[in-house]
Amino acid sequence: MEKFNFEEIKNFIKKVGKRILKVIKSFVLPIVLIIAIITVLLAGFVYLITLDDGSKKEGDISNAPYAASTYTQSVTIDENGNITTNMTAQALWDEMIKNNSRVNVYLEGPEDLLKLMNAELVTNYPDTRPNPDEEIDWETLNKDVTSNKVQGIIKFRRARDDGSTITLTFVNADTFYDWVEEYNISGDESVREQILTHFTIVEGTGTGIGGSNVQLNYNGKDIITDISEAIVRAAQTTPSPGAGLCQAWVRQVYANAGLPNVYYTGAYQAFQQTCVSTDVNNIPIGAAVYGTGSANNPYGHVGIYVGDINGDGKGEVMDNVSNGIRTQSLEDWIAWQVNAGNTQCGGTPGWLGWGWQSGSPSQILSGGDSSTDNNSSATEDSNLNEIVNSGTNTEDGNTGTSTNGQVASLDNVLFIGDSITAGLDNSGLIPNAPFYAEASTTPRDWLGRVDSLPQNSDEISAVCVMLGVNATNQTSEMKQLIDALATRYNGKTIYVQKVLPVANTYTAMDYQTMNQNIAAYNTEISNYCSGKTNIKFIDTSSGYVDETGAAKADLFDSQGLHPKDYEQLKENIERAILGGLSQTYSASKYSVVVGTWSERYEERKALGETDPEEQYVEPYTTYTMTTQSIDYQRMVSGYTMPFDYLWAWLVTGRERDLSLIHI
Repeated sequence: MEKFNFEEIKNFIKKVGKRILKVIKSFVLPIVLIIAIITVLLAGFVYLITLDDGSKKEGDISNAPYAASTYTQSVTIDENGNITTNMTAQALWDEMIKNNSRVNVYLEGPEDLLKLMNAELVTNYPDTRPNPDEEIDWETLNKDVTSNKVQGIIKFRRARDDGSTITLTFVNADTFYDWVEEYNISGDESVREQILTHFTIVEGTGTGIGGSNVQLNYNGKDIITDISEAIVRAAQTTPSPGAGLCQAWVRQVYANAGLPNVYYTGAYQAFQQTCVSTDVNNIPIGAAVYGTGSANNPYGHVGIYVGDINGDGKGEVMDNVSNGIRTQSLEDWIAWQVNAGNTQCGGTPGWLGWGWQSGSPSQILSGGDSSTDNNSSATEDSNLNEIVNSGTNTEDGNTGTSTNGQVASLDNVLFIGDSITAGLDNSGLIPNAPFYAEASTTPRDWLGRVDSLPQNSDEISAVCVMLGVNATNQTSEMKQLIDALATRYNGKTIYVQKVLPVANTYTAMDYQTMNQNIAAYNTEISNYCSGKTNIKFIDTSSGYVDETGAAKADLFDSQGLHPKDYEQLKENIERAILGGLSQTYSASKYSVVVGTWSERYEERKALGETDPEEQYVEPYTTYTMTTQSIDYQRMVSGYTMPFDYLWAWLVTGRERDLSLIHI
């Protein structure tokens, strides 16, 4: 029997294996490569489709983010608190499908679309139900795609003296203000309880702003501020609330001009709480003017200074009198009150002063004449600053310029900074704003250039500065620069931006050490700005920072220092400067009004300067109900659930149920 040659068999197997490998390489590998290439191309194509579906495209009704915005931005609240949209979810869905929208790729139907849109709407509007503490029937509300009703979830609570709280209930504005006036006349405790347990809603944009364009005429002495035209226009369109209700008319004019709706018992009380000046010269157009009114009248009289509205060279006052709305010269308006001889409002009949009944202007646009005043220019500047910086709408408790509505856009904001600010300038996102920015500059550099910056003027509404990344050790110089800017731009708010961190691609030094230096710099500068009038430290890093506190590398250039896309930075600045309304609202559409009750104790006092008959007024306590306007939409703007966020979550491959589960 022949013996097996295992070596030959082994060599034979090797030869066969090599030939098989050659066959595989010749035929299988190309196929694998082709499959891999196709997979990569398909993935890229799917990514582009996903990116297109998830991005908002203005004017394209087939685009889900834009279509949803037409729904969410159409919301109105009527006088009875009914919150509605101008279309239904079903109608919107049908219109999107008609225009070849891919919304049905991600959502099963209009019910899913309604849920996503409701997530945004419910967090933007108050609960106006008769009993806001009742459980909300979301099962029905999120399924009724043929209804245009919107249910809000924002509740307002008031603390009681005993430590308990109560949820306020909505009531229409007419009833609410009737209660306030009734209480201030009668002192009825049951009416007081009604006011303190209810709230009402007013339009923040006002109803009197529309209409024909108002041409403001002035004679050189009048001052036009950034709220003057709105007030004059509202004065021309606001009807009389009734004979003798001068203060009620002025309150409504200011509300119709888009300013807070603040209640005062009468004109004299409003004068005592809002007077800016008793000088009859240089009255700003739109200011409330106060006088003693008719004889034996403890409430005084109020009108609105509207400038030379008749074109006769005289400053005019509009007011509400027994036969309706009247316009007469300031001179005649004061004269009749002098002749009336009323001594119950301060003692001397006639002129009392002027002030802003609610809100305050942020800048003087034109006008002002010091010909009647021999004081120095420093005094004149002080008077003008008093006009701008006065008012009752200083939300931060200071007497400085109000933070609400001061800057309408970024177009007139002066930007100062280094290469990051220069990049924002080069992006073209804020084309009308003045930029003073240069790469590699430091706080010390700009401290030496303050005199080269533009002079303070009406063309500059605020200053925004970001410096320090090139020299985190220059905190002393940055503090000096902030003070120098505050001096140069007196009356304007100086916004100091938080320095952005660097990404892990930063090579000038260890990025973690650099971020520690930046954090220490930001803390010291933030502490320095805290408590200073008209200086605000703002954080504009939202969206740029990862969980470690470093900049997100994919959003920054290869240096790890400059954002690739400045749109996020622009939006962050808008939120910080314009009041947090730039993402969903250009301005607060509605405000909530609540009652504020106060008491005032008057000590025993003699009648008149001399009292030969020893007549005294015994001590007494007065109780007054006023109103407070709350810009609630601004307050909740950072806590809403935007449709765009949920939609982006959905289209990037997340589970549909996960996007809708909590809605």
